[in-house]
Order: sequence, then structure tokens, then C-alpha cells
Amino acid sequence: MDAGQQSRAKEGAPVVGMRLLIAFAAALCAASPAQAFRFKAAGINGSFDSVLSYGMQVRMQDQDCQLIALDAGGCAALGAELSEASADVYLINADDGDQNYKKGDVVSAVFKGLHELYLKQPDWGTSLLVRYSELYDFKIDDTRRTEITEEGKKLAVRDHRLLDAWIGQDFDLFERNGRIRVGSQVLTWGESIFTIGGINTINAIDLRRMHTPGTQLKELYRPAPMVSLSLDLTDTLSMESYWQWKWNEFQLDAAGTYFSTADVAGEGADRALYIPTSQVNAGIAAIPGGTILLGQAPSGTLGDPGATGLSREQLLNPDYVIPRLADGLNRPEFLVRLGYGNAGSALPYLGTSEGKDSGQWGLSFRYRPEWFSGSFGLYYIEFNEKIPFVSFKVTDAAATSNPVSAGFKLEYPDGRRMIGGSVSTTVGSWGIGSELAYQPKQAVMIDTSVPSGNIASSAPYACVNGGGEAEGKYCKGWVDEEKYQFAVNGLQVMSPADGIGQYILRATGASEGMILLEVSGTYYPGLDVHGGIPWSMPSYSLPDPFSWGYTLSSNVAYPNVFGLGWTVMPQLDLAQGVQGSSPNALPWVANTVAATTSLNFVRRGNQFAASLGYTKYSGGGNVNLVRDRDFLSFAVTYSF
Repeated sequence: MDAGQQSRAKEGAPVVGMRLLIAFAAALCAASPAQAFRFKAAGINGSFDSVLSYGMQVRMQDQDCQLIALDAGGCAALGAELSEASADVYLINADDGDQNYKKGDVVSAVFKGLHELYLKQPDWGTSLLVRYSELYDFKIDDTRRTEITEEGKKLAVRDHRLLDAWIGQDFDLFERNGRIRVGSQVLTWGESIFTIGGINTINAIDLRRMHTPGTQLKELYRPAPMVSLSLDLTDTLSMESYWQWKWNEFQLDAAGTYFSTADVAGEGADRALYIPTSQVNAGIAAIPGGTILLGQAPSGTLGDPGATGLSREQLLNPDYVIPRLADGLNRPEFLVRLGYGNAGSALPYLGTSEGKDSGQWGLSFRYRPEWFSGSFGLYYIEFNEKIPFVSFKVTDAAATSNPVSAGFKLEYPDGRRMIGGSVSTTVGSWGIGSELAYQPKQAVMIDTSVPSGNIASSAPYACVNGGGEAEGKYCKGWVDEEKYQFAVNGLQVMSPADGIGQYILRATGASEGMILLEVSGTYYPGLDVHGGIPWSMPSYSLPDPFSWGYTLSSNVAYPNVFGLGWTVMPQLDLAQGVQGSSPNALPWVANTVAATTSLNFVRRGNQFAASLGYTKYSGGGNVNLVRDRDFLSFAVTYSF
């Protein structure tokens, strides 16, 4: 086996697209407004409100062995659409979250609070908003295989954070209204509601909060420190701009928790990429008589700490790894299988290069002509990536850690740009929104550790092809591609008198309801789909230049059920990848479905609320790393 084949250890890139869509839909439609405490003092109007919640999630599905690495007792595939690749390589570095919980386990039991203070001096036009959140999860670290590290527990078990914290000032400029805000805040641009990757790229998303029962919609985006300015230029034209002075990233799930699909990224990540036993066996089988001479190493010979019983430090040390590769005769010439070398079986972590604080700003214009029942938008944004990419570097420090003397680092590409346009209007009883976004440089993940016979070893993504690379060789973990993304959505508040409501409400006997549908798609015009570039997909399959899908969210309401003052709202949230799999598996994976059915209960006045829901993931093959993680959720909230 050549050095490249020995080291196809691969990052567990987060597969979050479908989960984002369904979680956004559920939070958007099920969240109830809080009952604020209002006060007035010294000419200042104020309000303070809190939402307390308790929620649980229970795993409702057995683990699928195809999503578990062979070294961990699974049956991951050893073949793939991408040549010389194996899903087993990916999964050994991505399956801790799946293995840590079994069917019937309570994967989360969380108490959460959200508190908001708003002050306004109407005479001065000055306002202030501070929002704070705390979270305590009593079950998420009750794992069966891999412990959540102390670093991971700080996010997953006990998390306190300041969210929005800004001060704003209204003003007049040449008799035109304006507003400036300074501090941590959320800006939402564009018309897309559910689909990430379009115009709305300003704020990062908090996946930990998104996967927490009882989460409010206002918690899903991470506020960013910035200065924002909005101004009416004419009666029909307005502008908004921002300058962000400090970068922040997606808050990934803590490594090893239920929704985590990346063992090497997120709080508490295992800072090593592990080589599975199947790669050694592939090398043995590749030489004439190799299998007869050396035999196949049994699963669990190599792998991660959970599979081998060795620590990360031991798997980086040849003194522990080489003896595990000895054959029954224990002869020195057979200890090094296929030129494995005197090395460990893991790639060490070389650090994280965070996104730059500079180069983050945007400008938008909204035009509302008198002749049109709606508005047009134009947007320009410069930003730095908020999702990590895995790159590799050859270094003498890793010479004894793995056969290719390489380590890995996490990076966030900078210098991204987005240009977009939007249209919003009404058609009958429907509110319609649409947008088109263009990025000249969208970072697309590649697996630099997969050798490919049809690319030269000098290519920037052929990191370990043939081995023997010079000290300091850097292998970037992404390729920049042009990307177009569109979204069209429609919202209707249903009425029994007209529109779709006259059919749905009459059929269900409900008094009111809502339906929201969004269709979106992505197009990468220059994407290589012939296997020349090893794109990063969980199953080592190839992405498609064009992909699309839809998200549907709908509920109906039955007020004052049994005369007890409770409104009952059955709700359906559905996301489906219809055609094609997007690069980075975001936002769409072909044939993947995520569906949540829920019952929401709201007490008159919205002070008390409860929800009971079931989420099912299906389809998508091994690209869909959560297709065996159906769960039941329950949450109660009290607002005051």
C-alpha cells in the first residue's frame, strides 16, 4: 500500500443542511411570544421578559451499521463512487455521536432560560437591547462509548452566553429617517426563510441551540459585533449597511453529542484523524500474494480510541501501533505491513486558523415603487467563511505519528463575496418572496487525503499521493467554485373564506392556520463531476452541479379546546431533497427527507406552552449521516 492509501483519514464534515431546514421550520411556526414586564421611569420606556423551558429528546431508532465504521463493529462500505475511497475512512472520524446513544436513550434533558431587556428613550430616539441565555442539560453527557470532554461539556451541558447587546439611535438626515446600531446584533437580509447559503450570510448559526428542545427562533442566529446603518434615501428607496469588526463562526454541536457528525470539529473534538484498519488491509490486498503472506488485520486493530482501547496519544505513537500490526509469527520483516513504516496511526491536530476580523461588511438597497405591491432588493456582502475546512500539512513533528508525516488543521477561508437580488410581493392571498444569490468564490470541501490516479501528485489537493512530500508541504482543504443559489417562497395565513384555507380549514374543522412553502436550489457551473477532484462527501460519492429541494411548514389551530383556554395546533414540517446533492452536502442531498409532526399547546395569553413532536430522517444513503437518528421531543415553556 502506498503512503496515500495508508492515510485517507477524513474529516467528519457536519452534514447539517436538512436538519437546519427542519429546525428553522419548527422554531418559526411553533414559537410563542413572551409576556413582557413593561415599565416606565425617568422618561425611559422599558420591557423585560423571560422564557423558561424544560425539554427532552429520546432516540427512537436503532443504529444503522452502515453508518458505523468497521473498527467500531459497523458494516461501513469499502467501495465508493469516488475511486480508491471508502466510507469506512470517513465514519471512523464521524460516528461518535451515533454510537454514544442507543434506541430509547434520553439524549437530552435540558432546562433553558432566555431573558431580554429592551429600553427606549422616545424623545431622544435612543434604544438598547440586551439578550442573555443559559442552558443546563442533565442527560447529554450520559454517553455509552465516548465521553464528552470537559471542553465539550462547557457547551453541551452548561452554557451561559450573552446574545444581542446593542445600543441604537434614530436620527433625521435631510428630513429622512435613519437609524444606527452599535454592538452585537442580528441582521437578516434577503427573502429566503429556511435555506442557508443564499443572501442571508451575515450571521452564523448556533447548531447547539437549534438542536435544543424549547429553543426560540431568536436564538438560532449568533449575534455578531458590528455597526449597522439604515437610511431612507427617498420615499421609495432605502439603504442599509453594516461593518463587522469581529468574526465569529457556526456554533457546531459538541463532539460526541447526539447530533454531532464530526469527531474532529466542534467543542471537545478529538484532536486527531484516525486511520482505519480497512486501509491497511486494502494495501495488503493490493500486492501479489500479500493477503497470503500477511493476512488481513482484524477490525479494531487500528481505528479510534473507542475501537482500540488506546488513547489518542497512544495511537499517535508507533510503540503502541506497530505491535498491533504484527502477524502470528511476530517476525520483524512482517511487522511493517506493506511498507507501513515505524509510525502511529493518526494524524495530529496542528491548530485552527480562525477567520479574519477584517473584510466583513455589506450594503443593501430596497426599492418600493408606487406601481408595485412589493419591493425589490439589491445586496453586496463581503464575509469570511463560518464553517471549518480541514487542510493538511507535512511536518517532521508528525513523522512518527503516521506513515505520511502529515498533520491536519482547521481553517476558515476568507475573502468571500456575495451579490444578490430579491423580489417580494403579494399574489392573491399569498405573500411571495424570491431571491437569487451569486458567489464567485464558494469554498467547496475536498478530501486532500484521498489519492487519485488521474491527478498529478503536485496538484494542491493530492496531498499524500505517493508519500515522501517535503517538510512544510501544505494541502488546502477546499477548492473555490462559482455558485448560484435561488429561493422562492410563499406564505398564506389561512382563512375559511378564501384561498387554500377554504379547503384545509373546512376539512380539518380548524378555525385558522398557516402554510409556508419554500423551493430552493444551487448551481455550480464549473464543478468537476468526473472524479478528478476528491470532493468531501460522507459516502465518498460525487456532488451534482445542480440540486434543489423544498421545505414545507404548516399548522392549523383549534382555540379554547374543551373550554379550557388552550389552543391546540397540529403542525407538519417537511424538508426534501428532490434532485441532486449539493457540494458540502449543503443545503440539499438527493432523496433525503426530514419530517417533524408535532402537537403544540398554547395557553390563552401565550404565557404557557407545550409541544410534543416526532422527527424522522430518511433517504440519502450514506451521505445522510443522521438517517438513523429519529427522535421524540417534548418541551414546556413559561413566559413572563
